Amino acid sequence: MSVPRAPRAFLTAGIGVVRCALVVRLLDEWWSYLPAGTIDDQVTDLGLSYGQAGWLLALLTLGGLIGSPLAALADRGHRRLLAVGGTLAIAVGLLAFAAAAPFPVLVVAATVMGGASDVMIRPLESSLADTADGELDKLLGRQHLLSWAGDFVAPALLGIGAATVIGWRGVFAFTTIVFVVFAVSLARTPFPAPAPIVDGDDTSLLRSARTLLRHRELWLLAAAEFALLPLDEAFLGFAVARAAAEGDNAPAQLLAAGVTLGGLTGTALVARRGLDRPLVAVGCGLLVGGALATAAPLAMPLTIAALALVGAGTAVVWAKVHHRTLTLVPSRSATVPTMVGMLSTPALLVPVAMGVTADRVSITAALIGAALLAIPLAAVVLALGGGRVDPDELDELD
Repeated sequence: MSVPRAPRAFLTAGIGVVRCALVVRLLDEWWSYLPAGTIDDQVTDLGLSYGQAGWLLALLTLGGLIGSPLAALADRGHRRLLAVGGTLAIAVGLLAFAAAAPFPVLVVAATVMGGASDVMIRPLESSLADTADGELDKLLGRQHLLSWAGDFVAPALLGIGAATVIGWRGVFAFTTIVFVVFAVSLARTPFPAPAPIVDGDDTSLLRSARTLLRHRELWLLAAAEFALLPLDEAFLGFAVARAAAEGDNAPAQLLAAGVTLGGLTGTALVARRGLDRPLVAVGCGLLVGGALATAAPLAMPLTIAALALVGAGTAVVWAKVHHRTLTLVPSRSATVPTMVGMLSTPALLVPVAMGVTADRVSITAALIGAALLAIPLAAVVLALGGGRVDPDELDELD
């Protein structure tokens, strides 16, 4: 019986940068929920209007569009500087909320935090991609598994804050301290140098970006992210809205539990066995079948089960897309995700279209329209390269 070994990345890159890369999305999920989870507090305690609170959330996305090009500089080096700077920028923005700053200051803070998110994440994930030595798919599975904790940490802390003297501002202050500690840890962590540029690559990021635009798989990845966005929170949100409109307020919360359970299962599978082709194919099938079943007006237990399939399939599909964005061009492991994110930005309009469809036709019609996106998404994901090759296929190549 073989003895399980630690991933080679831990041996070749040093435990520090790998650990930081594994927890970075947990922290990102944590902080990014706080502005959305405290809208009522901002209105009550800070005197903001709901419109102003909505603008702050929108500016988080706008800031991401501004910060993404800066994050691509991780392919040129200065990874530790970028990661530390991005983490501290988020900490400063959180502090502005904790201090109940005036609305104009919060506008700047939200924009900065949105842009700093990619600046914090990209250098760490590029480092992970450059040093994973064949274990990247499993490591990303572990990272995604940890990121689920971020979805629970922030609401739990806000719940504690609401029930104690800590309050919502205390939660922002505590999160600020966590990010300062993380920045200090990053500052003391050695980062690997970027992967060497291969023959045919351009040293200029701008010219390299123009070259990447001619890469077929870059557009496949952008199409995949475009379809994934509305099949995530928006799809669940409209499913819950339909259940609530039918009078099922309590069971509606079980829909979210179904997605969570399925997502944890799919992510755990990726962390254990990696992204082999059979698992990716099964994940695509689960997503398509689950999405179409969820869109149908079925009984609540069947809808919960369908959403569990959606959660499991989405976890596998997202892991595949995430893995491929980091490995498409090894020397551009920060530029490719940046370009994919920017090219898929129009997907932000899909939830708006779902809302219009729900108003003018029905919520079920909106869900069906979004569910149909899972079909081309599956085709695109199955067309992506990368990933592990089965041993039997290696034998056939000999």
